[in-house]
Amino acid sequence: MTTEIRFQLPGFRWEVIENTKMRILTLTCLTPEAPKRTRITQLTWLNISGLLDFAMPFFAKPMAKRFVDQDDNMVDLLSEGLKYPKKHALDR
Repeated sequence: MTTEIRFQLPGFRWEVIENTKMRILTLTCLTPEAPKRTRITQLTWLNISGLLDFAMPFFAKPMAKRFVDQDDNMVDLLSEGLKYPKKHALDR
């Protein structure tokens, strides 16, 4: 299995996860809406077939929410850290 993640500034991330039987493509877009608010949009495509096609509508939304919430929580932590003045290693 391989995973490739590409970033394109200012706010795009492509993720490709694949092996010999499946491929998952995810595009995550960050769109500024206000000075301290950003919309996270995620599109996912999978080439899974069989019974999983019928099960995915039940699992896709909770899985996507969990995945996006991880990014959202990290952005919140980074924003919290920006409130404090930067300390450089040479200032110690």
